[in-house]
Amino acid sequence: MGIQFSDVVKASQTSSPGHDRQAMPSFDELKELPIVKTALDDLGERLPDNLHYHCLQHTLNVMEEVYGLAVKGNLNPNDVELLVVAAAEHDWSYLERTKNNEPIGAREAVLGMMKSGGYSLPDMIGVGRAILATALEKRDDGVMVQNPRTEFGRYLCDADLSGFGRERFFRDSLNVLNEIMGVPVTDPAELKNEQVSGFLKGTLRMVEAHHWHTPAAAEMYGEQKAKN
Repeated sequence: MGIQFSDVVKASQTSSPGHDRQAMPSFDELKELPIVKTALDDLGERLPDNLHYHCLQHTLNVMEEVYGLAVKGNLNPNDVELLVVAAAEHDWSYLERTKNNEPIGAREAVLGMMKSGGYSLPDMIGVGRAILATALEKRDDGVMVQNPRTEFGRYLCDADLSGFGRERFFRDSLNVLNEIMGVPVTDPAELKNEQVSGFLKGTLRMVEAHHWHTPAAAEMYGEQKAKN
C-alpha cells in the first residue's frame, strides 16, 4: 500500500514554525521556489506523452489561476505561497498512477515541504488537504463534482476547474477526450461511438452541476462560464 499522506504528517511533528512573509510575492517569485521547481521539472521530464490534459501546462495553468484567485480573495502572503505549492504538486501523482491518485499528490507535497524546510505542520496539513479535495466525487445522480471542505481546498478546486470559465474550455475538453481515447481527436463531432457520446454528455452534466466555491472565482470566471 505504501506510505500515505497521514503517515507523512505524523512523521512531520517536529516541523518548523513556518514562513512569515511580510510582502506579497510575485507569481514569478513563487515559481522559483525549490519545491515548485522540483515538481515542475519532474512533470516536464517524466509525464507520459499520452496525458494530453493532465500535462505540465495544466499544472502551470492551475498555479497561475490559484495565485490570481488568492490575491483577489485578499489572502495573506503565506497562504498565497502555500496555495501555489499545492497547485504545483496537485497532479504530481500522475507520475505514478491516474486513478485515485490524490493521496499520492498530498503525500509528495508534504514530503517536499519537509525537505524544503520552513513549513509548519499546519502548513503541510493545509496543502495536503487541499490536494485531496481536488478528487472528483460521484453524486447520487451520477454526476462527478468536487466537494472541498477547507478554504485552501475551495481555492485550489476553483483553480483546478477554472477552465470551465475560460476561453480555453473547449480546447481543454478536447484534451481530456484525447487522454481518455488514447488517440488524437481533432473534432469530436466526427466520432459517433458511445464512449465519445458518453463523454460529451458527462461533461455537459458536470459543467451544469458545477459551482464556484469562492467569491473570487465567481467574479473572475462566471461570465465566461455562462458563454461556454
